[in-house]
Amino acid sequence: MVVVFSLAHYFTVAPEQRVGPVILLFPLALIFFFKLRLYDEIKDYEHDKIHNPTRPLARGLIPLSEVKWLIAVIILLELIFSANAGFSTLFVMFIAIVYSLLMYNEFFIGDLIRPHLTTYAIIHTVVTVPLSLTLVSLVTRQGLGEMSKEVFLFSLSHWFIFNVFEFARKTWATSEEKKDVDSYSKIFGKRGAIHLVVMNSFLGVFCLAFAIDKTILVLVALTLAIGLGWYGYDYARHDSENKAKLYRNMAGVYILLHYIVLSLGKIKG
Repeated sequence: MVVVFSLAHYFTVAPEQRVGPVILLFPLALIFFFKLRLYDEIKDYEHDKIHNPTRPLARGLIPLSEVKWLIAVIILLELIFSANAGFSTLFVMFIAIVYSLLMYNEFFIGDLIRPHLTTYAIIHTVVTVPLSLTLVSLVTRQGLGEMSKEVFLFSLSHWFIFNVFEFARKTWATSEEKKDVDSYSKIFGKRGAIHLVVMNSFLGVFCLAFAIDKTILVLVALTLAIGLGWYGYDYARHDSENKAKLYRNMAGVYILLHYIVLSLGKIKG
């Protein structure tokens, strides 16, 4: 997923295909997403000891102190990688890092937002927007003030696509639901959870319709979104573990295909 996410940025926004940006583009995206995973491992530590005891931190294979030191090293690498492209990229990366740290600290209102699964999720996935703008700046050497509205719409579309990932992965069959563990299917019902996914996939395509130069690619992306919705409604009708797992897997396939399609276009302007 990180590979196609990176390639989508390179092929879509690069004014010319240069080797230089590619060398840093993928590693920067990879360590940023890895850092977010580490944040989640720390935040979920107490929960995982009860509900996911096989995870590395919950098993005691890795101490919390080591994970925190690794996060510090990753942030330093993010700054070094982005500084290589100039101050403009470094500034956007700094914004992404600050927002990710706010996420890690649950915006200092964890007790308020933690009970609200959907709100909690969407204010976390928005971090993909400043990350995307950082990758755009790395490739184009542009600062925020130089980027077009099409670039901002392109970056905004990632927020909605990663919401698809978040909402789909916590949508389960009735037999898969766990006591004391929230899911979107438990909160909104199966059809409500599907509506969340379909709405976000369509919003992502809507942003691309104004950002990407090839109408056919937007139509293909729309077709993929409709196809994902079909798998979702099929799961909702049958309520079986197999259908639920297929739907979650298809959400991952959808995101991969979405970014592959996106790589075939160019930003307008």
